Amino acid sequence: MIALIFSGRIKSFEKCYSQFKKNILEPLKNHEIHSFLSHNSKNELSNIDDFKEKYNVKAFENCELDLAPYKSVLPLHRFFTSSYGTLYLHYHKLRAFNLMTTYAKEKNIKYDFIIHLRADVFYESPLAVHGNFDDNTLYIPSQNDNAGLNDQFALGNYKSMKYYCSLFNHIMNLCANTKVGYHSETYNLFYLLKCNIVRFTLKTSLSPDRYDKINTITNVANDKVSVNIKSPLQQPFVNGK
Repeated sequence: MIALIFSGRIKSFEKCYSQFKKNILEPLKNHEIHSFLSHNSKNELSNIDDFKEKYNVKAFENCELDLAPYKSVLPLHRFFTSSYGTLYLHYHKLRAFNLMTTYAKEKNIKYDFIIHLRADVFYESPLAVHGNFDDNTLYIPSQNDNAGLNDQFALGNYKSMKYYCSLFNHIMNLCANTKVGYHSETYNLFYLLKCNIVRFTLKTSLSPDRYDKINTITNVANDKVSVNIKSPLQQPFVNGK
């Protein structure tokens, strides 16, 4: 059994769904899949029922995050294109993870592994990750690092994903300890320094209909920071039930 943790906008999910079904759901067809969603756009509630049906959503919430307190104390990165709006991503993946945890306890369910992903992304190649889902290992695609570490997709067991989804709780500590202004992928990299990161190929592109701007800064080497990131797998996952 697998849990999908969705954070962020669902505005363009219908345009992205066919590729999601083909390249995410189809490789996982031997597993029962439950989805969980947290987002903060009241304008998107009109199509929430369609989303819940197609993605088998077991729990969702619509809750606002006030960015004003963060804007007053959290500087943005000096060099990389950044936005306070990406705080929503980290806030809602934490909220969605908590929804999943509550549901699993109520239903006495244990998920084999958990995936964090976005609904406003085109998944252009099949998900194919294999390996041991131990407590300190995360599987993160080798693309879209934006001078840090991909923050759009991650896969792991309950313990590793609980840590991964808790970045939002450590935003201010990361700012204080690293002396680096906020940039989502950079903070994701610093936060996961102690984790065993396994990279694999998963081709994606953000839907042009989403509200957020695409960060165009890409080709900065991760090896400038000491972090245990393995080379990409040839055919990075999932056989069996």
